[in-house]
Amino acid sequence: MRPISPATTIRPLAAFIASFGSGFPSQDGVIDGAVIIERVLNRYRNAPSGPASPKRRNPFTAAFTFVEVSVVIAVLLLMAALIAPNLVAVQRSRDLRNLEAKVARLPVEARNEAVKSSTPVTIRLSDTALVMERTPANDTAEPVKQIDLGTTMQVDDAQRNGQEVAATSWQWTAYPDGTSDSGGLTVIEGDQRKSLVVPKTGFPTWVIGDLPDSSQDQWPAGDLLQRV
Repeated sequence: MRPISPATTIRPLAAFIASFGSGFPSQDGVIDGAVIIERVLNRYRNAPSGPASPKRRNPFTAAFTFVEVSVVIAVLLLMAALIAPNLVAVQRSRDLRNLEAKVARLPVEARNEAVKSSTPVTIRLSDTALVMERTPANDTAEPVKQIDLGTTMQVDDAQRNGQEVAATSWQWTAYPDGTSDSGGLTVIEGDQRKSLVVPKTGFPTWVIGDLPDSSQDQWPAGDLLQRV
């Protein structure tokens, strides 16, 4: 509630008292309140009847008009139309980064699993998923983990030990002694090409564009890395 200033209260009261003419009846200099109330009541009883004055609109209880509501709704719809595409793009980018991180961690997990289980662990492409499985020499493969690429990542090219292979037949193996194949995958994400490079040692990394030519990193007689 707004505070009421003294001027706001006193001025209308003074005008109201002055409207009754000169002087109020008093006894010993004290205004007779009963007579004042009686005069006020008589004045309003004898006031001419007329059209009721319009009520002042209470800003705290008054409702919005149809035009005001329509303008607010239109502004909200416009803001939603401008913001929604950006939110969708941000969420899609976040999901893609999370998927890339999962794919990059998969060879590391395969190496750890191979050492732990003393069994070779292979990662292969199955339709639109990367499947990690234990591959005993004389037994059926045992699935360990699977990452669904969906339509977000489309595998386009593949390499294994410096040689290009068909994506449908690509596989990468980690061995119990801690060694592994080298290789990688080239994927298409929207209009961008990115490649996951998986070295024999170290961590996999994502690079922009196609896979590098890893055959130049090997001696012709073997797979020892060149020392510069």
